[in-house]
Amino acid sequence: MQQSPRLKGLFSVTITPFAPDGALDLAAFAAILEWHIAQGSAGLAIAADNGEASLLTITERQAMAETAVRVSAGRVPVIMGAMGTHAFTAADTIKMLEVAAAAGVAAALVSPTPYNGTATRAEVVGRYREIYRAVPLPVIAYNNPRHFGVAIEGDTLQQLIDEIDLVGIKESSRHFLDISKGIERFGDRISIFMGCGYLLMPGLALGAAGVLSTGVDLFGAESARIVELAATPTAPAARCLHLKIARAYIFLLETGTPPAALKALLNLLGLPAGIPRQPVHPLAGEDMERLRALFTELGVLGAAIPGTRVGG
Repeated sequence: MQQSPRLKGLFSVTITPFAPDGALDLAAFAAILEWHIAQGSAGLAIAADNGEASLLTITERQAMAETAVRVSAGRVPVIMGAMGTHAFTAADTIKMLEVAAAAGVAAALVSPTPYNGTATRAEVVGRYREIYRAVPLPVIAYNNPRHFGVAIEGDTLQQLIDEIDLVGIKESSRHFLDISKGIERFGDRISIFMGCGYLLMPGLALGAAGVLSTGVDLFGAESARIVELAATPTAPAARCLHLKIARAYIFLLETGTPPAALKALLNLLGLPAGIPRQPVHPLAGEDMERLRALFTELGVLGAAIPGTRVGG
């Protein structure tokens, strides 16, 4: 299977801003995208986990894809998530990819099953095959066994490389041995993106192509250098940045219901993140105080001025 050009570097997994009445706020979304690009991001990942993918309609996805492609204006590639509660069947996922492809996104991040599902290897490969044949958009597989109930292991990945234009995999497994084996076996053929914040540096040091994770670019332009820094894993700068990102990642994913903490932090930075869409509650009370304390300690809050490069 002929593969599209390689993707690499820090890809920002963006939030989706909503107005108080729950409507999609495209002007705020455009501002968020510009901020990520200003932070030095190599690409934008929209309508994924941080984007509350499960709560987006097809019409909203279309508007988001068109907005992201317009805002990026060729400066960085845009990838779009095709996952969540609206993606139980291949047909459902195909509808998402049709609007993504029409808008001109570079690739789609596709889950092997819906959330909390299970599947055999044949079922996983069959799902990706059916989706790709209907919409031949380059695919990034999403390996997150905790969410999807199934792991995309080596032989499954090999089949996908053989059958579709698989350009990469977001590796959110927390089992580093499996990640290491995947980098060794496939790292020269597809882009392996590190998804767990506390595994970024070791994965990148082994040869992963980039990062698709939560909160990385909160640390400013320096974050975009994480791939370069990780090539020398004993460098103090790499160790320091890695440990900051790991603390931020764990807090943002384990405080409240994601992406409530990330939205709260972006609001504190002066960005128009708004509130999560129901049924998720905004961060409040003690959790907000903990967020302020941690991100002040990490240097994300405090000296930040809206519109500037935070921390960099």
